Amino acid sequence: MNQLKNEIAHQLEMERMEWKSLIYGKDESLPYQGYERIGLKGCRSTEKRFKEYNINKYLDNTKTVLDIGSNMGLVSIYLTDYVKKVVGIEINPYLVNIGNAVKNELQLSNVEFTKTRFEDYNTDEKFDIILSLANDHTIDKNTQFTLFEYLKKIISLLKKDGLLLFESQATDVQNKFIRAVKFGPKVKVIEDSFTILERKKVESEYPTSIPHREFLVCKKK
Repeated sequence: MNQLKNEIAHQLEMERMEWKSLIYGKDESLPYQGYERIGLKGCRSTEKRFKEYNINKYLDNTKTVLDIGSNMGLVSIYLTDYVKKVVGIEINPYLVNIGNAVKNELQLSNVEFTKTRFEDYNTDEKFDIILSLANDHTIDKNTQFTLFEYLKKIISLLKKDGLLLFESQATDVQNKFIRAVKFGPKVKVIEDSFTILERKKVESEYPTSIPHREFLVCKKK
């Protein structure tokens, strides 16, 4: 495990030196994702996030999952205990390297990571579940899709009756104080193509200006 921690530290250092886009994390001292299973602290604990999401009833060993903007891949890796297969896509090569390092350390065979933007991702595979966790709209401008385009592609990648698990960047109340797209109008766009099965507020550890986010479980119409 020490070798893994050294590799993660190396990739994060390379990211700080070489990556020209925004780095999500706390003052460069903590990565965005944390994972208690490997002793890695982060701005957002993966285990705590899933406790908040409370989605185990939608998961089983027949399900395939696509994780859009998988970051360090720790959400994808967490899900490997509950589903058949996970595919994580991420534009940042250093974060993809971390995901693969953790995958190899844990000897996992049911997760894979691809370096690509969601706009450029091509596959013939259809998924049972797609994760969009606070990344349909990014302040680094790496996501160029409009929400309509973004959802249209998600729909094309979902199986019949497939699920979209959608986390907001912020709530509308918080958006009065930070520069972000309001969430209420997004929900109306989502409802054009999905039936919302659950809508709830979840705690968010990062950034401190966003103590809560909205989380939706949506079924493809």
